Amino acid sequence: MTAVGATLVLILTGSAKADVITDWNQTAIGVMKVASIAGNPWSRTMAMMHVAMSDAVNSVQHKYAVYLTGGTPMPSASAEAAAAAAARTVLLQQMPAQNALIERAYEASLKDTRAMCRTTQSHESSGAAPDTCPCGIGNQTDHAIGA
Repeated sequence: MTAVGATLVLILTGSAKADVITDWNQTAIGVMKVASIAGNPWSRTMAMMHVAMSDAVNSVQHKYAVYLTGGTPMPSASAEAAAAAAARTVLLQQMPAQNALIERAYEASLKDTRAMCRTTQSHESSGAAPDTCPCGIGNQTDHAIGA
């Protein structure tokens, strides 16, 4: 990865602040540009990421039909953190070489949501593992979609 590529990702991920979905769209676009991914792999990655984010958010909000069933509903979870976790895992599965860029975007996304969970304690302060935190719902949906 070049310094120009890293700068491009930081600019793209920093420019969109409408919501977590828009932010992760920009992150995915930036990461795929740096990785020189285009055509069908680009479209497939975007589709997988959006299905994972949709199922993660819907596991919290219960408003729409889901692509995959069987995840544990977590109505007290943060929909934003769940979407970020889902997007992160899909992108890491598809582009593991871009780990550093994806992780930076994930940390920024969690910082933007101001908490990983809607509970009074984060999983770091409670000592719980990330998968037991309510935002871990994103990790349940995206692993199945990426399979």
